[in-house]
Amino acid sequence: MSKLRIVLIMKESTFFTKNSIVTILLSFFFISCSTDKDSNSDINLSNSNNATNSQTICTENTENTYEFVGRLHNLILIEFLEEYPNAENMTNDEVMDVIEGILLNNDEFVSMLESDEYFRMTQQEIEGIIMDYPNDFENVIEGLGLSIELEERLTEFISVTINFTSEYSDYIDFVLDYEEALLAETLPNEEEKEFILAITSIARHSACLWNEIYEEEKGKGGTWLVIGADVLGGIIGGAAASPGFWTVAAGALSGASGASAIASRL
Repeated sequence: MSKLRIVLIMKESTFFTKNSIVTILLSFFFISCSTDKDSNSDINLSNSNNATNSQTICTENTENTYEFVGRLHNLILIEFLEEYPNAENMTNDEVMDVIEGILLNNDEFVSMLESDEYFRMTQQEIEGIIMDYPNDFENVIEGLGLSIELEERLTEFISVTINFTSEYSDYIDFVLDYEEALLAETLPNEEEKEFILAITSIARHSACLWNEIYEEEKGKGGTWLVIGADVLGGIIGGAAASPGFWTVAAGALSGASGASAIASRL
């Protein structure tokens, strides 16, 4: 039986556990929203190198033309984590403001923009992600207006990601194999292939980063939840790409970075 099939069979057995997690996440979310509105919380901005090693090396796929998206994602997150080691004290809006500043100070990201606008995840989108976690984010992806084929591929990919139970190295192998098979295919819409490759690059680099940071602290379940948030944020941002405003790569990078930074606080 394939790894993909095994993971999909596991979905039903983990549904109630995920509902319990959603209750916890929503409590955190609404506390954060209340803080956004009612007070200006004090934030410890002291620098720290405990969060991660800025020289983190991830397995690269030179055949993936969107490899730069995952690499940039990690650079953005490393900068955020090192500059704001007490991010759990920050509100959602404060986190998004910081990510926005880091992105707009990155020349490579700015080069992907075609106007002064770019994608920024809203509080409503964040809440929607949390609510749909028990469904492996199927409803969120379904509501993005993607083609049926792209929707099915992305739904399947993120389901494997958040339900993964094997070792980190096995997931990297899974993504590399997935990319190899995708590159060998001829899709009716080649732009959709590029979209998926941006997402798989984010997933692979995200797994590398969060495995190093989180596994000892939060265990595999917490690690895969954050990686899944990265992937879904990338999907939402990529789907919001608009000609003349920002590219799929810019949207995916912005969405994944914001979702990742917020998920890291949970």
